[in-house]
Amino acid sequence: MRSNLILGTVLIIASVLLYTQVGDLPRRSAMFPKMVLWGIGFTGLLMLIDAAVKAKKLAVAGDETIAKVGEERSKMRNTLVFQILVPGIVMLLTFLILMVFGFYVASAFLVFVIYCYHDYRVDPASLKRKVYVKGCIFAVLVTLFMYLVFTLLLGLPAPSGVFF
Repeated sequence: MRSNLILGTVLIIASVLLYTQVGDLPRRSAMFPKMVLWGIGFTGLLMLIDAAVKAKKLAVAGDETIAKVGEERSKMRNTLVFQILVPGIVMLLTFLILMVFGFYVASAFLVFVIYCYHDYRVDPASLKRKVYVKGCIFAVLVTLFMYLVFTLLLGLPAPSGVFF
């Protein structure tokens, strides 16, 4: 409820601020960004309405509904941590590895981490040495395949880092 209120407000403010920046574009070029920003603003408005409706329902609700709200907050925290925070940190680490070591090392790291993270999310007790070995092998094979296809067959340069 509170998260919808905050996110809805942020979306509306961001869409208004970005809409002012689109005004300098040529008319045809600005058409699509303007439509997207209208959509973002409308989504923010819907989130504000949703937060208001939920607040009104909660004000007249009983103990059972309050328990459901607590359960929803717990799910929201899990979603925030496991679907937003952890993947965001992994992407940031991958970007840093990309800048320092280059594309192929960063790709191998990302494939390994996603493989292990997926296995952890399915069954946290199953993280054994075998999973890490499989993850390493899979990461090396995928990275080797990308190297063969993109660098050798297509001749496309990969982004390089400080070392590679």
